[in-house]
Amino acid sequence: AFGLEEVFGCRTRDREGRETAPVMHGPDGDSEAHFFWSEYELLGGESLATYTNGATAVVKHRFGKGQAIVAGTEVFRQYERRPQAAMSALLQREVLASGARPTATVTGEADSIEVSHLS
Repeated sequence: AFGLEEVFGCRTRDREGRETAPVMHGPDGDSEAHFFWSEYELLGGESLATYTNGATAVVKHRFGKGQAIVAGTEVFRQYERRPQAAMSALLQREVLASGARPTATVTGEADSIEVSHLS
């Protein structure tokens, strides 16, 4: 599977269109797949979310000095086009747990605001 098993701690089992996608279950609730979905076989990685059928949907794995996260659907395109609160919460928690810190804080009605820091 493209030689990335060592980085991600898993191997992809299959890839299918969104039409057949089961719901993803994570610690913060459920999310839908976007565009395609893949299942993962764990090879040292940790499952962060599963599909309705019990297969792993999101994997975290320590690699080198950091961590790698792979999701079985396009979570960043999903975030932009059809935000899923549960997946956003999972990714935010994992990014903050890595030691990354926000460079800006938005208060009030901020549902449609996105801030980027370019350097």
